[in-house]
Amino acid sequence: RRDELQAAVAGLPQLQLKLRQAEETAQVAGLACRRAQQKEGAAQQQLDSLARLEDRRGKLREQLDALTAEISLYGELRDAFGKKGLQAMIIESAIPEIEVEANRLLQRMSEGRMNLRLETQRDKVSGAGVIETLDIILADELGARPYEMFSGGESFRANLALRIALSNLLARRAGAQLQTLVIDEGFGSQDARSLGLVVETINAIKDDFQLILVISHIEELKDQFGARIDVSAAALIEGKARRTPVHTSRLLNEVCGAEMFLKCENFQRVGAFKFRGAYNAVSRLSDDERARGVIGGGRLRHRDGHARGHLGPAG
Repeated sequence: RRDELQAAVAGLPQLQLKLRQAEETAQVAGLACRRAQQKEGAAQQQLDSLARLEDRRGKLREQLDALTAEISLYGELRDAFGKKGLQAMIIESAIPEIEVEANRLLQRMSEGRMNLRLETQRDKVSGAGVIETLDIILADELGARPYEMFSGGESFRANLALRIALSNLLARRAGAQLQTLVIDEGFGSQDARSLGLVVETINAIKDDFQLILVISHIEELKDQFGARIDVSAAALIEGKARRTPVHTSRLLNEVCGAEMFLKCENFQRVGAFKFRGAYNAVSRLSDDERARGVIGGGRLRHRDGHARGHLGPAG
């Protein structure tokens, strides 16, 4: 028994050494375990983050799909309401009506010499395809050519025919009747024969309007219509108002980037154009109205216009 104990005691250092080695191995294993647990936690956090990102990605994909569909819709609307879409369709459908009506008027004003057509496409300068346009092509006995190549008198008649035709088309489509047609000047470009044809055409369409107002300084037109209004303001102030000059200013032209004209009404009586209006208005009064006096409710210069015009007292 004693020998056994001595042998066991003799092997104790070896056992202690193995125990220390085992403890060191356990410590290393524990440290590795803790590191593995840390890595596992970090990996789990990454997995959770990836799951959230995946969920966000799905939502963003849904938003992107919705925006893509909306952009596509807006693109279709842009094309539909652009020059090549609904506008082109409306113009294409309206052009034949406009051409028929305009040619009816134009041929009447030109004794059948002229007609027009509207072109909506033109070849590109490069020759590669066509572009959208709206060109007026006039034709006479010399052939067809652009509107701009005709004389002022001929282009005026085409212009007038197109405007009336377009106005009639819009009125028909709106289910209404045009009330008033105003033609302001332009007759000076017509020779005697053409002027008569234009007047004849205006008289021919008078039933389409409640009122046709023609504004012109051409003497030959005075007796062409059943009723007229003579505006004689210039005659009333002749010899009373000064003819003021028109000047230009090189400095002002440079500042504005255009040629500017200055009507120097400061040279007028009372230093303003108001004298002309005041004199014209008061000169139309009867003797009784003038005897009761005139009260000017405007500024000082307008009141001075009455006084300096020698038309009665100014209040």
